Amino acid sequence: MATRPWDRRELLRWLSLSPLAGAAAVAGFGVDWRGGIRHAAGGTAPHGGTRGFRRGPLHDAPSCEPTTADVEGPFYVAGAPSRTSLAGPDEPGDRIVIRGRVLGPDCRTPLPNALLDVWQADAEGSYHSAEEEYRLRGALRTDREGRYEFASVMPGRYPLVPGSSTGFRPAHIHFTVGSPGHVPLTTQLYFEGDPFLAPKDACGEMCRSDDPGRIIELVKADAGPARFAGTFDIVLAQGRA
Repeated sequence: MATRPWDRRELLRWLSLSPLAGAAAVAGFGVDWRGGIRHAAGGTAPHGGTRGFRRGPLHDAPSCEPTTADVEGPFYVAGAPSRTSLAGPDEPGDRIVIRGRVLGPDCRTPLPNALLDVWQADAEGSYHSAEEEYRLRGALRTDREGRYEFASVMPGRYPLVPGSSTGFRPAHIHFTVGSPGHVPLTTQLYFEGDPFLAPKDACGEMCRSDDPGRIIELVKADAGPARFAGTFDIVLAQGRA
């Protein structure tokens, strides 16, 4: 069964488990982030403690900085199967391909065999469970050049509070990324031109969807069944969780 929409109690429970200082400002959908962001291995990154890999049309010259973390959210499910197509053949929505490289802290050294766990909402903004064959979830590894690629559909937007006609989250895809000798990363990918990017993101400062290092441009795909394609390079910091 679908794990969205959540009920209000589940939303408040998730927010209460986040390391927030003070109450979550559900009214107005703003959250004041003063703690850390949970990583795949349970570590935390302080607010502003990591920076994104700045690249693409939003910046003339890239700068070398680790990709920023983002909140995991309440819909992560462990045990996703290894696959490079998150969406089955009958999955509704515009087909997309996301590709890129996982790189070391110099933004040049490829990290082979890095593990990515990826999950997202469907085109209607609903997440799905393990019992639904891990629909729109998957795990994959980079090749010897640090490259990865997966096929899916464009994720839908949804209101942070069920039933609301305001307070939407922008379209996004969740990632956890790990490689030996590097700090594991939990983050979210966003799309250029989305009208609900911060400051209009219902998630507020907690999700930091205005980070240009995690906003990619989708272009018309040059081949295959995908309608759009985008590139998201991920830079991991040196160290351990």
